[in-house]
Amino acid sequence: MKKPVVSNELSNKYGLPEAWLPAGLSPSKFTLIELLVVIVIIAILAAMLLPALNSARERGRMISCNGNLKQLGLALTFYEGENKNMPPVMYKPVSTSYRYTRLLMPYIGKSGWGAESALDEVKLVKTFRCPSDSLPRSNGADVSGPNSYGLNFEVQEGDTAGTAGTVAFSRVQEPTATIIMGDRWLVNNTVSNALGTDATRSGNFHAADTRNNFLFGDGHTASHALKETRQDDDRMWKFDKKK
Repeated sequence: MKKPVVSNELSNKYGLPEAWLPAGLSPSKFTLIELLVVIVIIAILAAMLLPALNSARERGRMISCNGNLKQLGLALTFYEGENKNMPPVMYKPVSTSYRYTRLLMPYIGKSGWGAESALDEVKLVKTFRCPSDSLPRSNGADVSGPNSYGLNFEVQEGDTAGTAGTVAFSRVQEPTATIIMGDRWLVNNTVSNALGTDATRSGNFHAADTRNNFLFGDGHTASHALKETRQDDDRMWKFDKKK
């Protein structure tokens, strides 16, 4: 017996050969209501998935941000090794001053801090910018370049004016629990505070997460809620835990 021919339209719609259908029943296309139902289902699924996708994207940016801090931590280590364990707070030649971003450039594979090309190059170094930082940064008066991270003001005894003497990293009593660098929320890049951050200046770029990224004295990076760092009289921000 010859098998009935199955039309594509019928096999898609009913899975049956046309000859097997009841009399008067003919193939039909999707109705408008059916199409609307499909569209609504797709919209619901998209609404359910988008928050998860956005969260995953932001999580990736946080990982990249932590990677920047890790790289800056290595650069700090190399800088300290060549400068008697002192941090790159400021160098002030005639008519200008350089903060840590310029001073660390040779240690992240960029131009020397004093090179003419460094003035423009420092603005483009992605290591200095958190991927989630959308604040309107500008090149500072101290030629530091836009940056998302600040050194702990403890490198100058907590002085926010940038005029106090530099404190060696050897003064850090608990490296594993002491913040060296972290997210910096302030947008201004002036000579006085393009350098630093502290418990009142640290901010969260990561809208999907309330935790900030920090580099610690032993070189590890971690994310903490700001309130965690402020416990015990801002202990995690202090080099000298007896203060």
